[in-house]
Amino acid sequence: MSRMRKTVAPLLAVIMTALIVCALFACRESRVSGQDMTVEHGAAVREENSAPSRGFEELAFPPALSGPPVLVKVPVLMYHHIGEPPPGADRLRRALTVPAQAFEQQMAYLAQAGYNPVTQTQLFKALYYGQPLPPKPVMLTFDDGYQDSYTVAAPILAKHSFPATFYILTGSVGDAGYMDWRQIIELDQRGMDIGSHTISHKDLTRISPEERRRQLFYSAI
Repeated sequence: MSRMRKTVAPLLAVIMTALIVCALFACRESRVSGQDMTVEHGAAVREENSAPSRGFEELAFPPALSGPPVLVKVPVLMYHHIGEPPPGADRLRRALTVPAQAFEQQMAYLAQAGYNPVTQTQLFKALYYGQPLPPKPVMLTFDDGYQDSYTVAAPILAKHSFPATFYILTGSVGDAGYMDWRQIIELDQRGMDIGSHTISHKDLTRISPEERRRQLFYSAI
């Protein structure tokens, strides 16, 4: 029993950390995983200076099933950094970091308890088209596209055959501490969901409609 408590405690801690950080730092960016969430993600990324084939206002999802709204209950565990904070890390960085050992314990607990991680695409299809989810679904997400999502989190996920959704700041791809496109494409090819987290992490409630459109449209992956 004591071992189970030690395993569950870090899992509860990361949930509380996510809620506290979002409340303190207004982590309210819209999460969009591309023009059509019902198809496999492509590797190509639209360049900002390229002319889109159709206007942003014309983008729409295929018709949903008619009938009463679909209600599903899916816990979402949101992560940022996995590993150890660098020396001298500030309060925010420490709050956003889950040690690798704790993350490993959390994934082992989910597997032992019979949870089945699902991707954003699976959740969308369940809500929009009524497609069934596995028993005890849970969603694992990783914000911002940090390098440790690839080097630390991904191998642990692979150990348990867990899918996850990675939300990418497209303006930071390839920067120090962030994944590059090769790594992002590799995650996509492994069956992970790759979604947009805007270009530069701006608060979408505090910018102009034009800038909001740019942040969403040109970060679609």
